[in-house]
Amino acid sequence: MVKKVLVTGGNRGLGYEACRKLLEIPDMHVILGSRDQKRGEEAIKTLSLPGNEGRLELLLIDCGDIESIKNAASSYSAKHGMKNSLYCLVNNGGLSTRSPGKDVWRVNAGGPLFITDAFLPFMVEDGRVVNVGSVSGVLFFKNLSEQYQKIILEGTREELDKLYNFVMETEDMSLFEKEGLGDWVKEGANYYSLAKLLVCAHAATMARLFSKMKFNAIEPGVVETDMTKPMLDRMGQQHPFEHMGYPTVPVEQGVKGYMHLIVGEVGSGAFYSCDCKRSHFGILRKPFVDPAYEGP
Repeated sequence: MVKKVLVTGGNRGLGYEACRKLLEIPDMHVILGSRDQKRGEEAIKTLSLPGNEGRLELLLIDCGDIESIKNAASSYSAKHGMKNSLYCLVNNGGLSTRSPGKDVWRVNAGGPLFITDAFLPFMVEDGRVVNVGSVSGVLFFKNLSEQYQKIILEGTREELDKLYNFVMETEDMSLFEKEGLGDWVKEGANYYSLAKLLVCAHAATMARLFSKMKFNAIEPGVVETDMTKPMLDRMGQQHPFEHMGYPTVPVEQGVKGYMHLIVGEVGSGAFYSCDCKRSHFGILRKPFVDPAYEGP
């Protein structure tokens, strides 16, 4: 049976590599999500190798634009039907800390929430959703008040939506610290880190709501991609998390975590690192060194 997988941000980096690896599996049909039609078409062209005929298509979707997300869902349903057609959604699309803070929040936090809502009606009963976290989110967890740590760990969908809207609508940066969301001196980095925490919490929350499906999050490591290259070049291949046991990994290693959550034997509501072992999005675990997290 053919399994359809939608990968947002599939035109480059880890998203592109995930599409490439999925096409190596004969029963996979890959829907490459891209906000830019030209870049999406170029990615489709390079991935269209012998044997992939009819198993690869482009879907225009901007992860930070609600109307674009709705239009993408309409385009999908018109072609593939309304129910039981989508096996897996990979919420890969995102922005780096070089982008304006509100844009980072809108795309990295709002994108997975709203795209999941839009495509959930199309998913098979035992479908899968993969969100993309980050070690920066893990490190940011300790900056939150006890109230917000509890919301991240066991909050309802309504509480997560409320948090998303508060950050999206608040312009006075000093209010974030007063609210219990940490010191927001580093504007871009904090939007990014909290967004990565929110999508991990989203996966755990959705897993509780949809017990037959598998919702998980992955921290792919510090991966050598177009997004991270400027930072790595600036630092001479040394990044801020290297001394904590997070080495720079090639894209081929970074995508292994994606593939593990898409096709591997996994549970639901969990957070994984680039070594394909369970972690905790509030506790730092060194991948390839520390044992897997075995708590709830």
